[in-house]
Amino acid sequence: PSELDTASFRQVWSYDEIRAIGELFGTWLRLARHRGTVANLHPCYTRCAAALLVAGKEWPEVGKLPEQWLNVLLLSITRRSAALPFIILGLLLTILPSSRPTFDSAFARLFEIAESTTLDITDSSRVHAMNTIRTVFLDAKGGLAAAPYVERGFLVSISLFWSPKSVRTSSHLLSA
Repeated sequence: PSELDTASFRQVWSYDEIRAIGELFGTWLRLARHRGTVANLHPCYTRCAAALLVAGKEWPEVGKLPEQWLNVLLLSITRRSAALPFIILGLLLTILPSSRPTFDSAFARLFEIAESTTLDITDSSRVHAMNTIRTVFLDAKGGLAAAPYVERGFLVSISLFWSPKSVRTSSHLLSA
């Protein structure tokens, strides 16, 4: 959509093809273990999501895809991936200009996971949630958008200092 108008874009790609391409990008990023791979794929994924939001003004089904991908990622935060925080950051920053409530809802969910003491939320999930929160805080644009959550991040970090080692390490990094 950034190079074609939405009508031309619709002639080239079907909704199912666009959805499949986005899911493929997401899969590549979730499976990435090397920072270089993440660094190369992340900007493309983010630009793709931003282009879909632009196209979504005239093609609403496509415009909803980035938010759907974000929701799926928040549900699958248990997976180990160096890219997961960057995927979520990219989607949050893409969605933010058009939907602050979606950004806030996703960030609230990350904190719910990080703070959870229930058995259905694993320590691994808590670590990934804290790493994602930290990634958003450290990003120039993400940090500005997440500024209202800094105090909560600090309090969560302190409350987890006496947790098992992996959670404790992430909580220390979150407070740094």
